Amino acid sequence: MTTDEWNALLNKLTEAWEQFAVTVRQAADALTKIFGQLYEEKEKRAKEKAMFVPHYKKNQYLKNYTPRYKAERRIQKHLPYQRRNY
Repeated sequence: MTTDEWNALLNKLTEAWEQFAVTVRQAADALTKIFGQLYEEKEKRAKEKAMFVPHYKKNQYLKNYTPRYKAERRIQKHLPYQRRNY
């Protein structure tokens, strides 16, 4: 191959690479736009959800919950000194 042929080949490759770079940039811009919209919607939903949560009703059942039974611990006998219950 002569240098003219090499130069023509390199020019074609650079043009093809530039076209590929343009399409990749367009795809990246489209994805950025889509994910940006999704993120904004998620933030908006979170704000709306947080606005309507009544704070005075947080786990009232669990706060006043008392167990119906009390588990009794069985005292183990004949244990070494380190494991005795005092």
